[in-house]
Amino acid sequence: TPPYVYQLINGEKVELEGKFKLFNKNMQPAICNSFKFGFEIIGKYNRSYPLIIDPTLEYSTFLGGGDEDMGRGIAVDSTGVYVSGLTQSSDFPTTVGAYKTSPFGNWDVFITKLTLDGSSLIYSTYLGGSAEEGYWADTPIAIDSSGNAYITGYTCSIDFPTAPTGDVYQPKHADSGTTWDTFVTKLNDTGDELVYSTYLGGVGGEAGFGIAVDDSGRTYVAGRTNSDDFPTKNAYQKERNDNEDIFVTKFNSDGNNLVYSTYLGGSNYDHCMDVAVDSLGNAYVTGHTISDNFPTLNPYQGRRMGSSYDNFVSKFDPSGNLLYSTYLGGTGYDWARCIAVDGSENVYISGRTMSSDFPTVNPYQGSLNGTVDAFITKFNSTWDTLIFSTYLGGTADEHSNGIVVDSSGCVYITGYTASGDFPTQNPYQGNNGGGDDSFLAKFNASGDVLLYSTYLGGSDGDIGNGVTIDSSGCVYITGYTASGDFPTQNPYQGTYNGNNDAFVAKFGFLSPGTYYVMPDGDDANDGTSNTPSGAWRSLHHAISEINAGFSGSYTLRVAAGTYSVPNEIDSPLTVAQDNLVVQGDSGGGTIVDGAGTVYWKNGIEINASGVSLLYLEICNFNMNGIKINSGSGNLIDNCEVHENENGIYISSSSSNNTIRNDTEIYRNGGAGIVIDNSSGNRVYQCLGSIYDNDLCGVDIEGLSSTNNEIYNNRIYWTGDPGWKQQYGIYLSHVGSGNSIHNNEIYGHSSFDYAGIKVEDCSPSIEKNRVYDNFVGIDVDASTDEASPYICNNFIYDTGSTIQDYGIYLSTSGYGYGISSQIYHNTIKGGVKSGIWMGDDSLISPEIKYNIIVNFGEYGIYCDGAGSASPTIEYNDVWGNTPGGYFQCSGSSDISSDPSFETDDELSSNSPCIDQIPSGDPV
Repeated sequence: TPPYVYQLINGEKVELEGKFKLFNKNMQPAICNSFKFGFEIIGKYNRSYPLIIDPTLEYSTFLGGGDEDMGRGIAVDSTGVYVSGLTQSSDFPTTVGAYKTSPFGNWDVFITKLTLDGSSLIYSTYLGGSAEEGYWADTPIAIDSSGNAYITGYTCSIDFPTAPTGDVYQPKHADSGTTWDTFVTKLNDTGDELVYSTYLGGVGGEAGFGIAVDDSGRTYVAGRTNSDDFPTKNAYQKERNDNEDIFVTKFNSDGNNLVYSTYLGGSNYDHCMDVAVDSLGNAYVTGHTISDNFPTLNPYQGRRMGSSYDNFVSKFDPSGNLLYSTYLGGTGYDWARCIAVDGSENVYISGRTMSSDFPTVNPYQGSLNGTVDAFITKFNSTWDTLIFSTYLGGTADEHSNGIVVDSSGCVYITGYTASGDFPTQNPYQGNNGGGDDSFLAKFNASGDVLLYSTYLGGSDGDIGNGVTIDSSGCVYITGYTASGDFPTQNPYQGTYNGNNDAFVAKFGFLSPGTYYVMPDGDDANDGTSNTPSGAWRSLHHAISEINAGFSGSYTLRVAAGTYSVPNEIDSPLTVAQDNLVVQGDSGGGTIVDGAGTVYWKNGIEINASGVSLLYLEICNFNMNGIKINSGSGNLIDNCEVHENENGIYISSSSSNNTIRNDTEIYRNGGAGIVIDNSSGNRVYQCLGSIYDNDLCGVDIEGLSSTNNEIYNNRIYWTGDPGWKQQYGIYLSHVGSGNSIHNNEIYGHSSFDYAGIKVEDCSPSIEKNRVYDNFVGIDVDASTDEASPYICNNFIYDTGSTIQDYGIYLSTSGYGYGISSQIYHNTIKGGVKSGIWMGDDSLISPEIKYNIIVNFGEYGIYCDGAGSASPTIEYNDVWGNTPGGYFQCSGSSDISSDPSFETDDELSSNSPCIDQIPSGDPV
């Protein structure tokens, strides 16, 4: 795909035509393996204004000097982007007036704050002593609401800077620099002064790997320790068990005292890699352990699964008490690397795994692809359930190093991959540039849809380490690169300085708004106008762009035309952005056609909430025309869905959806609509018709299908032998609260067909016009009771002797019965009986206040030995041949009312009126 290129000139967007190009190091067209990526502009442009190339990547910059520099941690607020890491460079970029502008030891920490657009440094400083700081450990960063930055790591320096003088929690290195101590440092908002800085450790060696700060400025540090004298206070675990243990320490807001500090570990090696804190002050830590006796409490997984490392996740309350602690892993090597928590206390961890049996739930990728894959796992707030857990990787190795979650529950990870087939989605860079490349991936809140995924790297090694997100939804990553051709965009530092340089990149995604697709558009366009020069061409591209966008409301207007292969790619078309309206031409002709596809099995699959599909024709898919896979509150309005396996399928993970307003669903190979263990759905005003679907018009199944409402629809079979709709509406083993009312259901006239078929459940069936079916309403109790409430329906034959039975009640002899209330129905005209009951004493309906007339056999018929035990009262049963009843009788029934009977209701002076008691339930 060519890059999208434009200029902003006096506030107006001027679009340009451009393409990618390879250049050698002298920026000549590449003729050998030494090259850089570049862009070529086709035609003239205004050189007085900057080019904006592919705004998905808003900027990307090197950050480093002439020696090694590694970006490790990143944070962002409304004033800038904060990056921390390690440097050996004596010429690392610093700013005048920063806390320290020259290095002191072999490896020093750097803390750099960039402007939000990445164009300049706000401050940049070294931090360290005369020995080494943190080469093999992280130097993560956290910020508070005032812009103060918090950093941890390890130091071997006995002269590491401490502050404030006279009020440092631990002013000296615990073992005089022989091993390493953790440091904890708070840098002020202008980067020129230490608010506090302290050692933290004992004589055995420590390293801080994670840091977080709460809303009150209390700092949480986690890492690992070999010390028996590590500082503890209010400890959950007061002593080190053996080998390396985890430490979790909470400082007061001044950094001069501990709120709590504890070991955590078993008798083998335990390594903590990250810490997060929620709004209540609960602390969450993750890492990996090889201890079989690692402390667990209310665990999701109570034991280590293999002979190697398993992940652990633990939660402490604000006082340092352990609330939850669990293993998580398979029989291979599992290494959790990072952790995040959302506003509902759901917990997210990520890292890498070599386990082919790593726990997966609702996965995007359900199996291990290579030797090492990344993983992403989301726990619910009580830790007894995984909301999702998935692998992510290609056939080589992947490592996830950083994670962040946005306000919508979307999850972003960064790390690095050696795979040439790493999963990408709408990528900025679609191929591995060489060796290890960093990556950025975004998942939806359910973890089963990859919304965005891209490589980011050049021809050498590139490692992603940290990721964060700002309030507008822009995503920032940092890491380090050995690639001189690492992709840069609007950089602060555009050239690679040598060895490894840190990098910082900002990704911006599509903003909420209205976008356009038309057959003669171009996916290189920005999609913002309904002209060929502005609209996108393919639905796949448009949906991918919107899926990866910020939270908000989107409208995608799709022009009339046919959207199919080869102009569309043969792959799933999945909507994962909440509050998206996909609207075709209201005059018709917007067709999504699956003819010729292999992998594009569902026409449109919805994994979101508040999605609306309007004026679309969806046909010829070998699974479902529309599949609502998850989410709630979705709408299908004025669509035409035909000649798929099923028309519309609503799965158990979705609820409260609506299908309405002349939506036409016809000639699908299975059911027109399937509601599978889903609740709260409504199908109404489909007067454009639900017809000629091979199994049934509407299929509702499963005990979790509750409170669904089907009303004011026209559902029928035309009699076309090529499309045999066996039932108008079919309900099987459904739960409570389902209602079928005010529908027109007709034409299901072949043997054993029915207007409404009910198996092993008890819905409400009221006020329907059911006519010219072999059976009007067919009720069967086989593996559960079936006692639908059948009231105020008009069940009839138009005079063409199509209807055999009005209502048919049967059981299968397995001990389940029928005790329906059959009230106030008009059942008129048919070959056999108005109401037929099988030979089973468990068939015991109440049949009251009905008009049953003009049947060729009996009005009410009990089969066999007449074992059925109905209650029959206050009915008007007449004009049936040879009689009103067979092996049953009616109390207070009227058997003749020729003077006062209309076709479908009692007249006001009918004798039946006086027979209806005042306690009538209707």
